[in-house]
Amino acid sequence: MSVDVEIVEIQPQLGVQIRMHTSYEQLSDAFGEALGKLMSHLVSQGIGPEQFVGSFYAIYHSVDDPESWDYSIGIPVLTEVETNDDIQLHTLPGGRAAKTTLVGSYEGLKDQWEGLMVWLKQNKHTTVGDPWESYRISPPLETDPEKWETDIYWILQ
Repeated sequence: MSVDVEIVEIQPQLGVQIRMHTSYEQLSDAFGEALGKLMSHLVSQGIGPEQFVGSFYAIYHSVDDPESWDYSIGIPVLTEVETNDDIQLHTLPGGRAAKTTLVGSYEGLKDQWEGLMVWLKQNKHTTVGDPWESYRISPPLETDPEKWETDIYWILQ
């Protein structure tokens, strides 16, 4: 599958996140649970959506085993917040990155990822670190899956 990919320069971004280990089948439920915990934690510290500086994201550390995905769910914030055993501060990396955007249902993400991997190989790019998805337009703010926009980023060497 061919996808549009662009090379962009991005700035590091502070976020608060929860690292998780679940199966692929549990992914959707785990996302919702993690976002609920993050939102509650931020609100308890007096931090509301007006202090978020972007869309929530998922960093994929390891997805080789469909029974044990290792990933983090996060929300970009303007300022450091208190952490606990589950909720940690993290900075999304900055630099030159490959970026592709899926417009539509999350069911298209597998093809979008495969297209990105083909593009990286064809263009002889080497990546560093873990890739992430940023859910620019997503539920619950938009209920029509055809209007969802998901950006995928991967820092280039």
